[in-house]
Amino acid sequence: MDIDLVIRRINDLAKEKNISIPTLAASIGLTRSGLNKMLNRGDLKVSNLLLIAEKLGVTPDHFFDISDSSNQMKDIERKDRAINELKLLTKQVEILSDQAKIVKKMFGIEP
Repeated sequence: MDIDLVIRRINDLAKEKNISIPTLAASIGLTRSGLNKMLNRGDLKVSNLLLIAEKLGVTPDHFFDISDSSNQMKDIERKDRAINELKLLTKQVEILSDQAKIVKKMFGIEP
C-alpha cells in the first residue's frame, strides 16, 4: 500500500469537499493532531480508513491506485509466463543435447 498516495488522496478529497482536517478528525473520534500523527506515521487502521471514506462520501478503494495494482498483476503474470517458457526451452535444449549425444554415439562421432 502506498501510504503517501492514501494520505494525499485523503487531503485532496477533504479540500474538494470543503472539510477541514480538524472536522474530519473529530468526525472519526480523533483530534487533529491525532489524525495528523496517524497519517504522518503511516499508521492508518482499516477501521479509520473506512470511517474517513464514509465521512468523505467515497468507498475506501478511492484512496488506492487500483490501475497500478492491475498493472503490477499483469507484470507478474508476464514474468511468470516468461519464466515458464524459459524452463520449457531449457528442458528442450537438454533433450536435444541428449539426442545429439545419442546420434554421435550411433555414428561413432565422439567429442
